[in-house]
Amino acid sequence: MEASALAAHLDRLTFSDRTEAQVTRLVVAAVEEWGRSRGWRVYPRAASVVPLPPPYEQRHSVVDVGFARTDGSPVVVEVDHADRRRTLDKLAAEAAAGRTALWVRWGTGRFATPPDGVHLVPLRATHRTPLGGGERLWSRAPEADRPAPAHSAAPAAAWSTTALVPGSGQRSDQRSDRRSDQGPGRPAPAHSAAPSGTWMEEALDAEPELPAVLHAEPELPAVVRAEPAPAAAADVELVLRAYAAFVAGDIAGAVRDLHPDVEWIEPDEFPNGGRHVGPAAVARYLQASYDDWLELHSEPTATRRGGRVVVVHRVHGVVQDLSIRDVTVADVFTVRDGRIVHMQAYADPSAVPG
Repeated sequence: MEASALAAHLDRLTFSDRTEAQVTRLVVAAVEEWGRSRGWRVYPRAASVVPLPPPYEQRHSVVDVGFARTDGSPVVVEVDHADRRRTLDKLAAEAAAGRTALWVRWGTGRFATPPDGVHLVPLRATHRTPLGGGERLWSRAPEADRPAPAHSAAPAAAWSTTALVPGSGQRSDQRSDRRSDQGPGRPAPAHSAAPSGTWMEEALDAEPELPAVLHAEPELPAVVRAEPAPAAAADVELVLRAYAAFVAGDIAGAVRDLHPDVEWIEPDEFPNGGRHVGPAAVARYLQASYDDWLELHSEPTATRRGGRVVVVHRVHGVVQDLSIRDVTVADVFTVRDGRIVHMQAYADPSAVPG
């Protein structure tokens, strides 16, 4: 179903006298637009399930475009102008992992038959060699071979190449070699710029101000007096600053206020869960957790309960396998003398002891 829908979308794509690299970028941009039009989250060069060859086998290859959707499995797309065995092997692995794997193959002549589970989306184009030689130039005009009768209405508008290049308002992939999957890199997570918790990210760059407690003077209603908040509020602010640092990818900032002997306990069922002692061990855990997200939104709500700070934390977004995750947990902190000395996490917020 997705293959036929993408084929219909790409059938409107036209271009004239474009180089191979230019056509590939146009097709990738059109694929991204297709996903956006369906309300999916779009991830150019998303992480693949396939590891890179040595010496980078600890890292993963990428696919040209990945889509996360709430109504089905992730969709991955590779775009090629040649029958590349590595592409087909990669897409076969993606299909085996439960993803919908689409292979957009553009060009002339016969196209290879993809392996089981991989869906071919053919896109035919013609080429010519400029007078005097040089790189082949490619063109595509789907209606050229099917002229409309003289009495027919004008055909539906097709995309022009100008609609998919910079400056036109549409997104265009500017990578010089977007098909290279040999490099060690992988896409950085697309984290939210301003999480919607009870803190603001801008507060990380400035000394936090103590909240004010306002009292109306009985004789002068318009006059107010500001008093410093109790010391307990400072503990709450300290904890929330750690959440702000984490969602911004600042792991060093997230562990800055930990006691040298801090004990950090995560549920065993969590990835890398268990007991972590000391800021370095906690930093390793937080970094691994952060790296699991492609897109992360954090909504912490902190309250003071006796000598503890209890944070009900909703985290949601897209993880590396392009699945959508939305969980709410509880983290219970003990703060002494401006340092976090203990943290206990609960997968179920209702399990927090009273």
